[in-house]
Amino acid sequence: MAVAPKDAPPSAKELGDEAPLEEGLVVFQGMVRPTKGGFDVRGVTLDGGDTPPRVRLPKGDSGPAPSYDGLLGAVLRVTAELRRVTTEPREDGSPRVQSRGGTGFHAERVLDLALVRRPEVVEGEIKRSKGFFAVGPYLVDRSELAWALPNDGGEEGGRVRLYGQERTVVCAPNTQCLLSGVLPMFDVGRAERLP
Repeated sequence: MAVAPKDAPPSAKELGDEAPLEEGLVVFQGMVRPTKGGFDVRGVTLDGGDTPPRVRLPKGDSGPAPSYDGLLGAVLRVTAELRRVTTEPREDGSPRVQSRGGTGFHAERVLDLALVRRPEVVEGEIKRSKGFFAVGPYLVDRSELAWALPNDGGEEGGRVRLYGQERTVVCAPNTQCLLSGVLPMFDVGRAERLP
């Protein structure tokens, strides 16, 4: 996990990668995925028009400033004041509107956005493996390709380019896993079909 920037408010609570989000002034990081109106980082929606120009690059990163698409699959460090919100189920007969249901968090104020890692890119043919799809050296959850590649969710034998982050899942004892005891997974932030 990255170290808190020196200019982060001292009262901001650092949340670990596995820690649940909580109300108040917090610092957390996560992979950027698209959502209606912007970006989703660990379930918190960030404004799509406001976010890219506010992202600070790490020292030594001389790459271009990230665009909307350039942020999808990247890891961002967010310093924000979060508020827990609960959306009640709609009443019968009320108009249908697209919204999030249940309990989640809303960013009341976003104080800082810092790029931790740019998206990793993997491309190759989609194959079946261990109940997942495999692209290059990574396993990809079928649900990841289902939302990232609308209409067909990616077809076996099709070629794709994925933008996201790799992670390693260590298998529990006595579970069917690769010989190494780990699964090399790839979390998708954006996908493209290739010819």
